Amino acid sequence: MSDVLGTLSIGYSSYDEYANSFMKNALFKGKTLEDWEKEIELPVLNESSNIEDLRLANIKYIEMLRLIVSNLSYAKSTLKVCEMHYERKMQQVRIEILEQYKDENPGKRVPGADTINNVAQNRCIQEWISTGIAEAFLLFWQTQHDKIKYFDSRLTNLGFILNTEEKYQFRAN
Repeated sequence: MSDVLGTLSIGYSSYDEYANSFMKNALFKGKTLEDWEKEIELPVLNESSNIEDLRLANIKYIEMLRLIVSNLSYAKSTLKVCEMHYERKMQQVRIEILEQYKDENPGKRVPGADTINNVAQNRCIQEWISTGIAEAFLLFWQTQHDKIKYFDSRLTNLGFILNTEEKYQFRAN
Protein backbone atom coordinates (compact mmCIF):
# COMPACT_ATOMS: atom_id res chain seq x y z
CA MET A 1 0.00 0.00 0.00
CA SER A 2 2.86 2.39 0.69
CA ASP A 3 4.01 2.01 -2.94
CA VAL A 4 0.63 3.27 -4.10
CA LEU A 5 0.73 6.22 -1.71
CA GLY A 6 4.30 6.99 -2.74
CA THR A 7 3.32 7.00 -6.40
CA LEU A 8 0.29 9.16 -5.67
CA SER A 9 2.30 11.67 -3.68
CA ILE A 10 4.79 12.05 -6.54
CA GLY A 11 2.04 12.99 -8.99
CA TYR A 12 -0.31 14.80 -6.64
CA SER A 13 1.48 18.13 -6.59
CA SER A 14 1.44 18.23 -10.39
CA TYR A 15 -2.20 17.19 -10.49
CA ASP A 16 -3.15 19.81 -7.91
CA GLU A 17 -1.20 22.50 -9.77
CA TYR A 18 -2.74 21.58 -13.14
CA ALA A 19 -6.28 21.29 -11.79
CA ASN A 20 -6.14 24.60 -9.91
CA SER A 21 -4.53 26.37 -12.84
CA PHE A 22 -7.15 25.05 -15.24
CA MET A 23 -10.07 26.04 -13.01
CA LYS A 24 -8.63 29.52 -12.33
CA ASN A 25 -7.15 30.38 -15.74
CA ALA A 26 -8.77 28.46 -18.61
CA LEU A 27 -11.43 30.63 -20.17
CA PHE A 28 -14.69 29.27 -21.51
CA LYS A 29 -16.67 32.00 -23.28
CA GLY A 30 -14.66 34.67 -21.45
CA LYS A 31 -15.02 33.26 -17.90
CA THR A 32 -12.99 30.84 -15.83
CA LEU A 33 -14.62 27.62 -14.66
CA GLU A 34 -14.45 28.97 -11.11
CA ASP A 35 -16.48 31.99 -12.29
CA TRP A 36 -18.96 29.71 -14.03
CA GLU A 37 -19.36 27.57 -10.88
CA LYS A 38 -20.26 30.68 -8.88
CA GLU A 39 -22.67 31.89 -11.56
CA ILE A 40 -24.56 28.60 -11.78
CA GLU A 41 -24.77 27.91 -8.06
CA LEU A 42 -28.20 26.58 -7.25
CA PRO A 43 -30.25 27.50 -4.18
CA VAL A 44 -30.30 25.19 -1.18
CA LEU A 45 -33.56 23.37 -0.62
CA ASN A 46 -34.26 21.41 2.53
CA GLU A 47 -37.05 20.35 4.88
CA SER A 48 -37.64 23.93 6.03
CA SER A 49 -38.23 25.21 2.47
CA ASN A 50 -41.73 26.51 1.76
CA ILE A 51 -43.76 26.99 -1.41
CA GLU A 52 -42.33 30.47 -2.02
CA ASP A 53 -38.79 29.06 -1.70
CA LEU A 54 -39.72 26.46 -4.31
CA ARG A 55 -41.13 29.10 -6.66
CA LEU A 56 -37.93 31.14 -6.40
CA ALA A 57 -35.81 28.00 -6.81
CA ASN A 58 -37.83 27.06 -9.88
CA ILE A 59 -37.16 30.47 -11.46
CA LYS A 60 -33.44 30.07 -10.70
CA TYR A 61 -33.59 26.51 -12.08
CA ILE A 62 -35.05 27.69 -15.38
CA GLU A 63 -32.35 30.37 -15.74
CA MET A 64 -29.57 27.91 -14.92
CA LEU A 65 -30.97 25.20 -17.18
CA ARG A 66 -31.00 27.59 -20.13
CA LEU A 67 -27.43 28.68 -19.43
CA ILE A 68 -26.11 25.17 -18.82
CA VAL A 69 -27.77 23.64 -21.89
CA SER A 70 -26.52 26.50 -24.04
CA ASN A 71 -22.95 26.08 -22.77
CA LEU A 72 -23.14 22.30 -23.06
CA SER A 73 -24.18 22.67 -26.69
CA TYR A 74 -21.33 25.11 -27.30
CA ALA A 75 -18.83 22.77 -25.62
CA LYS A 76 -19.99 19.81 -27.74
CA SER A 77 -19.72 21.84 -30.91
CA THR A 78 -16.28 23.22 -30.13
CA LEU A 79 -14.97 19.75 -29.26
CA LYS A 80 -16.21 18.46 -32.61
CA VAL A 81 -14.53 21.37 -34.43
CA CYS A 82 -11.26 20.77 -32.57
CA GLU A 83 -11.39 17.05 -33.38
CA MET A 84 -12.03 17.76 -37.06
CA HIS A 85 -9.21 20.30 -37.20
CA TYR A 86 -6.81 17.88 -35.48
CA GLU A 87 -7.69 15.03 -37.86
CA ARG A 88 -7.35 17.29 -40.91
CA LYS A 89 -3.98 18.59 -39.71
CA MET A 90 -2.79 15.04 -38.95
CA GLN A 91 -3.71 13.95 -42.47
CA GLN A 92 -1.86 16.92 -44.00
CA VAL A 93 1.23 16.27 -41.88
CA ARG A 94 1.24 12.54 -42.73
CA ILE A 95 1.24 13.44 -46.44
CA GLU A 96 4.02 16.00 -45.90
CA ILE A 97 6.13 13.43 -44.02
CA LEU A 98 5.70 10.84 -46.78
CA GLU A 99 6.52 13.32 -49.52
CA GLN A 100 9.56 14.62 -47.65
CA TYR A 101 10.82 11.09 -47.01
CA LYS A 102 10.36 10.10 -50.66
CA ASP A 103 12.18 13.26 -51.82
CA GLU A 104 15.09 12.74 -49.43
CA ASN A 105 15.30 8.94 -49.81
CA PRO A 106 14.35 8.03 -53.38
CA GLY A 107 13.85 4.34 -53.97
CA LYS A 108 13.92 3.42 -50.27
CA ARG A 109 11.02 1.82 -48.51
CA VAL A 110 8.82 4.33 -46.63
CA PRO A 111 8.53 4.09 -42.84
CA GLY A 112 5.61 2.19 -41.34
CA ALA A 113 2.29 3.80 -40.54
CA ASP A 114 3.01 3.80 -36.79
CA THR A 115 6.25 5.71 -37.28
CA ILE A 116 4.58 8.25 -39.55
CA ASN A 117 1.70 8.66 -37.10
CA ASN A 118 4.09 9.21 -34.17
CA VAL A 119 5.99 11.92 -36.06
CA ALA A 120 2.72 13.51 -37.20
CA GLN A 121 1.35 13.51 -33.65
CA ASN A 122 4.46 15.31 -32.43
CA ARG A 123 4.01 17.95 -35.13
CA CYS A 124 0.31 18.38 -34.26
CA ILE A 125 0.72 18.67 -30.49
CA GLN A 126 -0.99 22.08 -30.30
CA GLU A 127 -4.11 20.76 -32.05
CA TRP A 128 -4.08 17.66 -29.81
CA ILE A 129 -3.89 19.83 -26.68
CA SER A 130 -6.69 22.07 -27.97
CA THR A 131 -8.85 18.98 -28.40
CA GLY A 132 -8.05 17.88 -24.84
CA ILE A 133 -9.01 21.30 -23.49
CA ALA A 134 -12.27 21.22 -25.44
CA GLU A 135 -12.97 17.77 -23.99
CA ALA A 136 -12.32 19.06 -20.45
CA PHE A 137 -14.82 21.88 -21.01
CA LEU A 138 -17.36 19.40 -22.34
CA LEU A 139 -16.95 17.18 -19.27
CA PHE A 140 -17.41 20.22 -17.02
CA TRP A 141 -20.69 21.19 -18.71
CA GLN A 142 -21.93 17.59 -18.85
CA THR A 143 -21.39 17.40 -15.10
CA GLN A 144 -23.26 20.68 -14.59
CA HIS A 145 -26.08 19.30 -16.72
CA ASP A 146 -26.23 16.15 -14.58
CA LYS A 147 -26.21 18.29 -11.44
CA ILE A 148 -29.14 20.39 -12.59
CA LYS A 149 -31.11 17.26 -13.50
CA TYR A 150 -30.71 16.09 -9.89
CA PHE A 151 -31.81 19.51 -8.70
CA ASP A 152 -34.90 19.30 -10.91
CA SER A 153 -35.75 15.94 -9.39
CA ARG A 154 -35.31 17.34 -5.88
CA LEU A 155 -37.40 20.40 -6.75
CA THR A 156 -40.20 18.22 -8.11
CA ASN A 157 -40.19 15.92 -5.08
CA LEU A 158 -40.23 18.80 -2.59
CA GLY A 159 -43.01 20.49 -4.55
CA PHE A 160 -45.08 17.32 -4.40
CA ILE A 161 -44.48 16.95 -0.66
CA LEU A 162 -45.31 20.58 0.13
CA ASN A 163 -48.39 20.51 -2.07
CA THR A 164 -49.59 17.35 -0.35
CA GLU A 165 -48.97 18.88 3.09
CA GLU A 166 -50.92 22.02 2.14
CA LYS A 167 -53.89 19.92 0.96
CA TYR A 168 -53.98 18.01 4.25
CA GLN A 169 -53.68 21.22 6.28
CA PHE A 170 -56.50 22.81 4.25
CA ARG A 171 -58.74 19.77 4.84
CA ALA A 172 -57.88 19.76 8.55
CA ASN A 173 -59.05 23.38 8.93
